This record gives sequence, C-alpha cells and structure tokens, in this order.
Amino acid sequence: MKVLTVAPITNRLPLSELTYFTKEQVTPGALVEVTINKRVFPALVLAVNEAGTIKQSLRTSTYALKKIKRVISLDLFLPPFMSGVKAISDWYQISPGVVLKTLIPAAILDNPILNIKIKKIINQDVNLKNEIKALQQPWSERLASYKGLIREMLAKNQSVMIIFPGTADIAQAAPILGRGLEDYIKIFSGRETKIKIKKTWKESLAQAKPVIIIGTPLILSLPRPDIGLVILDQENNTAYKQFIAPYFDLRHLVKEITTHLNWPLLLGDTVLSLDTLYKLEQKEYTPAGSLRYRLISEAKTTLIDGRSQTDIHGKKIFSVITDEVKEKINRIGQNNGSVFIFSARKGLAPTTICNDCGTTVVCPTCQTPLVVHRHPPAGGHPKNVFYCHHCGTRKEIDDKCVICGSWRLASLGIGTERVAETLASLLPNRIITIVDADHTPTPIKIKSALETLNQPGGIVVGTELALNYLPTTISLVIVAGIDSLFMVPDYQMNERIFNILIDLKSRATRQFLIQTRHPETALFHQALEGNIAEFYREELTLRQKLDYPPFKLLIKGSLTNPKIKVNQDRLENLLKPWQPLFYEHHFLLKLKADEWPSEELAQVFSQLQPNWQIDINPTSLM
Repeated sequence: MKVLTVAPITNRLPLSELTYFTKEQVTPGALVEVTINKRVFPALVLAVNEAGTIKQSLRTSTYALKKIKRVISLDLFLPPFMSGVKAISDWYQISPGVVLKTLIPAAILDNPILNIKIKKIINQDVNLKNEIKALQQPWSERLASYKGLIREMLAKNQSVMIIFPGTADIAQAAPILGRGLEDYIKIFSGRETKIKIKKTWKESLAQAKPVIIIGTPLILSLPRPDIGLVILDQENNTAYKQFIAPYFDLRHLVKEITTHLNWPLLLGDTVLSLDTLYKLEQKEYTPAGSLRYRLISEAKTTLIDGRSQTDIHGKKIFSVITDEVKEKINRIGQNNGSVFIFSARKGLAPTTICNDCGTTVVCPTCQTPLVVHRHPPAGGHPKNVFYCHHCGTRKEIDDKCVICGSWRLASLGIGTERVAETLASLLPNRIITIVDADHTPTPIKIKSALETLNQPGGIVVGTELALNYLPTTISLVIVAGIDSLFMVPDYQMNERIFNILIDLKSRATRQFLIQTRHPETALFHQALEGNIAEFYREELTLRQKLDYPPFKLLIKGSLTNPKIKVNQDRLENLLKPWQPLFYEHHFLLKLKADEWPSEELAQVFSQLQPNWQIDINPTSLM
C-alpha cells in the first residue's frame, strides 16, 4: 500500500495538502481524483511513501486514511513544469493545487485528455538554454518581428508559444501572425467552448510538425516537448496581475515555468515595464535587436491647460471640454474624421465634496467615494444618483453634507457620462457613444459602440476598457480626463498613465491632444514627445529613493474584514525583523530581492489570522 500526499486542485479549500492511500503504482506529479466532504476533486500527487516506512505515524493518526477515487493520469504534465509549479507555490505561499487551477484550462482539468496517440514529433529532443530577451517596438512592427522569429523556429522544426493578456488581444493579433501559416496555428481563447478547447488541445499534442500556439498563460501547461520559443506580448499590461487572492502576477508565472522547462522567453511591448528595462540595463536580460526609446508619430500633438477656460467676464471657470478642444473636434468633423475621447472614470463625476468642510461623500456601506451617475428610472425621466463602484450601493443625491450640514456640495472630476453629455450639448448633430463597464459590459457591445468611429464625424467616449478594441487609426484622439489617476495609491501609476498615453498617441493619425489641469507635469511632455528614455530615467530615480521595485520586493498583508480585532503588539513583534510599515488595516514589507522566499517569514505568515491576505509585489499600497 502506498500513502499519497496530494494537493487538491481547487481554490475553495483552506487545506493545501491531504493524505490518501492507494494500491496502484503512482509517482509524484500524477493526477488523481479524491473525495473531500462527499465532493470529488482532481488532486496533484506531491509525495509517495510506502505504508511500511511510516507505520508509526499511521498508528498514531487521529483519522483513518481514505482511498483515492481513481488515478486520472500518470504523466499529464512535463516533470520540469511541475518543478515550476512548486517554485511558484513557494513564492506565493499557496498550495500547488491553486497554481495548477490557475495554469490549466478548466476544460482539460475537468476531463483530461488521456492516451492520445501522439505521432513522433519531428524535433522533440530540442536542447535549449533558457534566456530572457526583450523587444520594445510599436505594435505593428513588433508583430512583424514576431513573425520573422516564428519562421526561424519553424525552419528548425521547433514550435512557438505566443502569450497575450486577454482574448481581445488574441483576436487582434492572431489573424496577422497566422497569415500564410494557417496549417501551424492553434488558438486558445477564453470565448471558446470546452469542447473546442479540448479539440484544439488534442490537435496541438498530436501534430507531428511544429505548431504555433496562441493564447493566454494557460497554454504553458500544454506538454509539447519541441517548444523553441515563448513570446510574452504586452508584458507591461496590468491585466496580467490578479486583483483578488491569490494575487498571482501571471508574468512571474510565465518566467518561472519557462525557466524550469528551459524554454527561451521573449518579452515584448511598445513600452516595456520599468522592471524589464532595469534588468536590461543590469544585463540580466538581453535585447532582441535595437530597442526603440523614442516613438515618433505623424500626428500633431498638443497639451491644453484645462484651467485656461474663462467666462465672458474673464473669470476662470471649470470646463469639461475647453473651447480649444471643441474647435479641434469641429474641424475633424467637417472632414468626416473620427474622434476618440479618453476619460479614466465612468459616470458623471468621480468625486463629490463639501465646499465648506472638505468632506468627501462616501458609500455608507463600504466607505468608498461615491460617483454621480445618470440613472434612467422605469417610467420616469433620467435623474442623477450616487453609485458605488466597489459594492454596488445606489442612493439618492444628498442635498447637504452629513458632517457639517452645508448645502454647498460640489461634484468634481470628469467621467465618461459627463464628457458625453457636454459634447451632446455642444455638438447636437454628432453621433456620440460611450464605452465603459456600465454602457458596454460585453465584447459584442463594445465592438458595436466602436462602430461609431466608422461613421462620418463619429465620436466615442471611453475608458481603458476601450483600448483593447480600438482601431489602430483614429483621426483625432483626445485625453480629457486622466488627472484623477494620479490620486490612486499605486507606485506604478505613473508608468500606467504613461503607457495609456503612448497607446492612445500611437492610434492618432492627425492630432493627439491632452487636456489637463496639471500641464506642468513632466510625464505629459515625455508622452507627447514619445520620450521613453527620459521617463524611464526619472521614474527609476524616484523609485530608488522610495525603495520601490525593482530595488525592493514589496509584500503587503491586508485584513479582509476590518471589523476583526488585531493583536497589534503581537503582529509588530512577529514582523519586527523585517521593519514593517503599519497602516490601519494592512502592513507593508520592503525586502531585498534575495530575501524572498524566506522560510522564516513564511512561518510568520502562517501564524496570522485567516482573515489576512498576502500580496507579493502588490499594485496598490493601500
């Protein structure tokens, strides 16, 4: 009899390891089925012991061993892949089962493809060296470079994996990358059915000649032995970072898996992440060709001071759209050009404050600032309401401040609805649509709204949600409301804003405008000039002063239920060796890169209450 230590492949169970027995021949890395509380789960075998060698512990155990339900597969994953899973598990202090749940398509986990008659793969004895390279080029140039590398790999009878952050990116890139190579392309998209995913998976394994596998990071678990190159595109895209537990950064997972499988990795983006640029500077990564540190655009660029608007008496007033911006939109419309206007926030006004005491109007449920929205009630006229983007609470607009009783409440900021309403009043004959999570919650609705750009003089107002679907050529691109992002407590926010601006600028064919109330901000000038090198140097200097990545590794512990009472003295004592920064409901550690993973610190984390969640290299510091 064999005693198995297994990790259930689920993120619903608190236990990371369980013990079962079997009489079958099983080795670590096998996939089995186990029963937990009358429910069946797939589980990864972590260790196998002969029962005779652990008799004493079995005798003193307080529970009876259960038998596994069945063996699903003995070799579903490549052994180095499982080594990578273990390394990821140690890094995030999470069960290997949770890692597998993240890295394997549900269609394959639910019903693994077994006993495939795999033909002799032409070049399955590929002898490669893991090396990380980086490519910084605009989107169209980058895809052309990828295609050249793909042809090189195919000439060597080696397969290629190309990873994108989401299905919209795959839909845009796959037709270009696959043109002329249709017989080699295998696409995995989240929009496909489980039957389709399973069919493509089976075909990818059974094909003797090389394949080009395009998908999200889930494709890394496909056990094909002839991979000659893995490309991680848009490596600076925040979509790779999970914002809920276990807070995986999928870029880190890709690097770990490719390292253990000894697969070469290429990181690509229009503007590479600051971390990648720093590693290039330190010779940890190597450039794949010349890096573009200045991006030239044919579009005329203009920075507009949003504070310059005045009334008929010459007094400065707040304006959602300045006269200068309106004039630019009119001129483009007269030539039947398309217009996209970016606003970082949805709704009418992201913030409402009291002009007397300065209090911000917040949600009574979760204390998040309330956003003013236009709400069309059934059978009535549209009216403004407060809406919470965090918990969904909706309430009537307050007439007065709950703190001081003042009637002087002011709505501040520029949301998509406010921009669209202002434009509709200024330009009543123009077609205007909105792309944000409220108005276009599905890809189909997003694409439908963006059809407005194909109409003569059509105007679309959108948030970041629109960026993955926007056409590559737009006559006039305007940034009307991005200032609010500077208030977000995210040490990477400058980088994120810079990337948004560069992305939008690259799509403008005639003019690119930034309207801001902070025109002195250097970042705006760097973006208008396409000066990546200057932005990188200034941002790197700032992060070094503040001990932020890439100079330190950040670990944030957050209390999921603020009402839970914490023994602050005990917590401070436990974390004292790492000099933590304490806040009301969380703590922050700044470590040297080689100080993590740490068995000592991991032991401390294991002693925290279950309501604490640990986030490695968080985006938000609050």
